[in-house]
Amino acid sequence: MMLKRAFVGLLVLIVILGAIFHVYYIRDAGTGTLYWNGNTAYLFLNLGSVGYRVTYLLFIGESILAIFQWVPQPSDKRFLSVVFTITSDNFRRSVIDDVHLGECDIANGNVYTRNLDTGKVWKWNGEQFELATAEDERALSERPDSRGPDYDGFAGWHKRCCFLYRGSKYNQVLSLNDAKLSIVSKRKDDVHSIDLERLDGATETILQVDGNSRNVSKSEYQRVFAKK
Repeated sequence: MMLKRAFVGLLVLIVILGAIFHVYYIRDAGTGTLYWNGNTAYLFLNLGSVGYRVTYLLFIGESILAIFQWVPQPSDKRFLSVVFTITSDNFRRSVIDDVHLGECDIANGNVYTRNLDTGKVWKWNGEQFELATAEDERALSERPDSRGPDYDGFAGWHKRCCFLYRGSKYNQVLSLNDAKLSIVSKRKDDVHSIDLERLDGATETILQVDGNSRNVSKSEYQRVFAKK
């Protein structure tokens, strides 16, 4: 009888602890668009992290449901945009944090995007995004729609969409100021990376995004999803 009570007590304790303590997971994702002209290339990347913060008890239940293709709703989300400005001999990284931007497009030789939360149009001025004027918005609305997702030579610009999802390896060769370089997108086991390769053989990984769910500590989870 005492053994049975001890087992029941232990079971109750496990349930209580499982309902108190949490497990933390993070998964990253993103999309990207590459634009370039004769002098400069711009790689516009919209990145996001989703977080799952659940008790151990719920985690066990969700793990069982996952067998039946059930997908849990994330506890937290965070968006940011990264822009790489690439020239024949240098590159610069700009970060726009806590902003959910949409796809970029060209109008009147300018690159535009839209804040998906506010609906406002932003224009890239060569160094950063700024709010578009009414004239900018009119030019964007009147742009031709006959171009495909990729194109060459439109108003002096070239475009490659979906840059993180063009296969296991995609190599785009650019000629900037008559100097050749390559931007290489790679994907393996849902880990995405982008390399910048110069003509002299120098290679630099400028971005890596892990699309797999990974277990993290509470402190790392709070750091990623800290309110700005």
